[in-house]
Amino acid sequence: MSSLERLHFVHQRSMPSNGKKVCFEVEIDCWYVIQEVLDREAMQEFRIMNRALDSVAEMFENAESARSERNFESSKTPAGV
Repeated sequence: MSSLERLHFVHQRSMPSNGKKVCFEVEIDCWYVIQEVLDREAMQEFRIMNRALDSVAEMFENAESARSERNFESSKTPAGV
């Protein structure tokens, strides 16, 4: 039942007349279930991918600036030397 709760297919409801007995209610809105699963499960994957892409972009920026510095230094040396 906890898996169904985690995926938002059911919700735990307390009924005053049942005392401590646990009751569950089925979620009938499929769009709500899909949104909740995507928000929680897929967003983690998007965050991981975004961090990886940011890291790669930073590596390329660093490599490009290093290449620009090398090109600048080589352009300062006179031709034929």
